[in-house]
Amino acid sequence: MADQIVLSWIIDVSGTPLGPAAAAVALGAVPLYDNVRTDPVLGQLFGLTVASDVSAATSATEATRTLTLNLNLANAPGAPPPFPCQPITSTPPQLPYPLTRSSPLGGSFFVTNGIAIVPTTQSQAQTLSPTDTIEFLSQQGVQYTILTVTETEITLTAVFTGRTTNTGAFQRVPAPATRLAAFSTSDLDTNAVADTVPPIIAGVGGHDVEIEYFDSTGAGPFDMGIELTGRRPAAGTLEVGSIDVAVITEMQVENPGAFTNSIGQITLVELSDDLPELPRETTPDEFRGRLTDEAQLLIDRHLVYLPPSYHALAQQQASTPQLDGDFFVTTGSTRVVTEVDQTAALAAGNTIQFASQLTIDSPFGAEEVLYVIA
Repeated sequence: MADQIVLSWIIDVSGTPLGPAAAAVALGAVPLYDNVRTDPVLGQLFGLTVASDVSAATSATEATRTLTLNLNLANAPGAPPPFPCQPITSTPPQLPYPLTRSSPLGGSFFVTNGIAIVPTTQSQAQTLSPTDTIEFLSQQGVQYTILTVTETEITLTAVFTGRTTNTGAFQRVPAPATRLAAFSTSDLDTNAVADTVPPIIAGVGGHDVEIEYFDSTGAGPFDMGIELTGRRPAAGTLEVGSIDVAVITEMQVENPGAFTNSIGQITLVELSDDLPELPRETTPDEFRGRLTDEAQLLIDRHLVYLPPSYHALAQQQASTPQLDGDFFVTTGSTRVVTEVDQTAALAAGNTIQFASQLTIDSPFGAEEVLYVIA
């Protein structure tokens, strides 16, 4: 599959007072994205990153703007890009992503547009200190730093820019994680599961996810690799020398299968407890069903995610190609009669899905029904 998308726009300035050089400057000034990596449209919606954006005069009468977008990790910055599950800014997020929790503050805060002094109905002297960061409920995503604190008011280092009102506030406090795992929304993002009977083979999507981080002591960077197991969370192990994960500086898919990228959304999470060991003689159906549901119930907090890749969004038939002919399936039987010879298309261990049973209803919503070729 292709590694990049190249888009070009050409302006012909013939018969106009504008020269090609000036046209190139005007063309380059048209805003197409907010961030080369974590743009809300290109990155978050389509799983793309910007490799280059060049505007130039290409002839005596023409100017061209060429935008090159990355589809995978073959070129920097890699795609899809990571996003925080709980953004803490009002602008597009950018790495690094500190892991925090919101801690509500008591009382009311009388904020005034253009004024840095904020009267409070409850003393914050025992709660806040100079250099602490807070946010107001009336202007979430905009953080303010405390300059001074008294019994009746707080003073910010910068004037308040929101609307004048009586509002609540909360403080962002560090919340490092120690028990991390990752899962995908697609069972095709898997590095195989050897402990099922029969084993689940590696999927065509993402196989591993790599996380770079610093711990709460400031030490790092450290690396954590997690081998994906589809929709069931797969646990990661802290690198020796680190005590937790406090700031995530990078997250990307590694070693993809034939699809050259991930297929589903891959999310890094914090677990409330260790994942249970698989029972003996676990079947692939049990692994993808009940055992996956039980493992997902251990998710305590969603941290960072990779959106579905552009390949998965734009070439869905490439990830699940339709097979020729009809398949005559019988309830309770593992034998399926085919209208067309499938020996060239299928092999033992391949995953297949039937149009008559794409999903089943479960307590957690609709789930895909997949079968493995014996």
